[in-house]
Amino acid sequence: MKKTFFILSAVLALFFTSCTSSVQYLSSEYISIFDYWYLQQRDIFVSESNSVNFAYESIGSVVIEVRSGGTQTVNMINGRESGQDLSTIQQKAREEVIMRLYDELKSLGANGIINVKVDVLPPVPAGKNIYSGPGYSITGMAIKK
Repeated sequence: MKKTFFILSAVLALFFTSCTSSVQYLSSEYISIFDYWYLQQRDIFVSESNSVNFAYESIGSVVIEVRSGGTQTVNMINGRESGQDLSTIQQKAREEVIMRLYDELKSLGANGIINVKVDVLPPVPAGKNIYSGPGYSITGMAIKK
């Protein structure tokens, strides 16, 4: 009787523990200051507002999205990470997107951009253990003052 009870208890315990899964939520914080010094140093007017107090010629809408890549390895035994950390990859994307915006504005003959919106793009799965890296998206209207 004790043997049967023990076996039944073991089977039930195994059944109930193997059918559950747990999700761990890690707390995190991300702070990023996106400044426009690169553009301002090159005489590009930048405003997050859609109205400015001077006359301008609108050239067109601009959308730039840049994602940066890198490699990060996690040791499965001790949990240590090596390679680039996510903030380094994000910083690279921030620098690249502002330089691409400058290149596009210059190619359009624009010397300003208004109604600027910046979005942070999180990493997204692109395959087994492969992600499109984090990045930024910038939109706005290219203008000529």
